[in-house]
Amino acid sequence: IGHFSAQRLVQGGVLGLVATWVYLGLFPGSALLTAAAVAVAAVLMALSSRMTDRGWIKYIGAGLSFITLPLMLWGNIPALFAAILMVGLFFGPANVALSGYFYKNVPKDQTEKLIGIQGSMFNTAISMGYGVFSFLAGLYKPVFPGMLLPISIIFALVGLVFLFAPRF
Repeated sequence: IGHFSAQRLVQGGVLGLVATWVYLGLFPGSALLTAAAVAVAAVLMALSSRMTDRGWIKYIGAGLSFITLPLMLWGNIPALFAAILMVGLFFGPANVALSGYFYKNVPKDQTEKLIGIQGSMFNTAISMGYGVFSFLAGLYKPVFPGMLLPISIIFALVGLVFLFAPRF
């Protein structure tokens, strides 16, 4: 669009939404914290655009590790939002990279089977996750922040698997 790519316009829109959210909701009226949040978002965008598919898969554990942030800063709403942002920042691209890898490496006549298998595995993982989280929730009173420690350990183990998985 003119001299700007659509990607740059979307990035500008996201930065505008970050500024609006921080200034009006997260830290009402704080221009300094709004500027800092926009700067962090711009840096994250710049860094994430340099990451390869292999990098997203390999370093998903780095993103998952941010789940410990609310545990360390319990009750701090901005820390909770930052943790969710960082987990999503790594999980989304890693998920797309894995899906792309699967689709590129399956014969064209097997694509439908792959979609079915991938969907079944995803649903199984979600069901197992609900079961594990329900079990863990029953162990802790109150559920949070206590449950964040085992979740952090599980996420660290998953992160280690993905850190070494690209070698294989």
